[in-house]
Amino acid sequence: MIHANNYMNLLALVAMCIVAAASRVLPHPPNMTAIMAIALFAGARYNNKLLAFCFPILIMLISDLFIGFHSSQLVVYGCIALVTFLGMSLRNSSSFGKALGMSLVGSTIFFVATNFAVWAMGTMYPLTLEGLFLCYSAALPFFSTDGFQFMNSSQLIFGSFFANAIVGDLLFTGVLFGVYELAKKYSFKPTTK
Repeated sequence: MIHANNYMNLLALVAMCIVAAASRVLPHPPNMTAIMAIALFAGARYNNKLLAFCFPILIMLISDLFIGFHSSQLVVYGCIALVTFLGMSLRNSSSFGKALGMSLVGSTIFFVATNFAVWAMGTMYPLTLEGLFLCYSAALPFFSTDGFQFMNSSQLIFGSFFANAIVGDLLFTGVLFGVYELAKKYSFKPTTK
């Protein structure tokens, strides 16, 4: 017999899996998905460490079967594992601010690592320090690559991989951790006799 709390946890896992996979396969701005938020949440709230690491990677694998794989896939998966590890630092914390702060750290790690991988493959940018700088600057939220001109607001929100990742990660992290804390606060607690 499944205990009510275990059933609710299982239901929450299935719902998160569906939402995360859907956030990757349904139309969305580039990099604005729930995957990193789920990795952070899994690290922070799953007691089973193996499940915490495997769950977001499994979501990625399933959705990548539909979307397709690319040459820097292992770097992306490594970033997900690293964000899950970072989430473990939130295990004994219910601070919403710490969760959002760690989400920003995760977004930055993803930005730095994946853009470094793009540069290191040498197909889009020259393998020089200038090429590395061009690679990073092309993905920054406030600048364009042609002379560092400020972008207009629509480009800022939906024209930058990094800005989209930050907005998506913060949004989904806020929802996951917020709903979790609300559910804990208002969940049914059995009475003792």
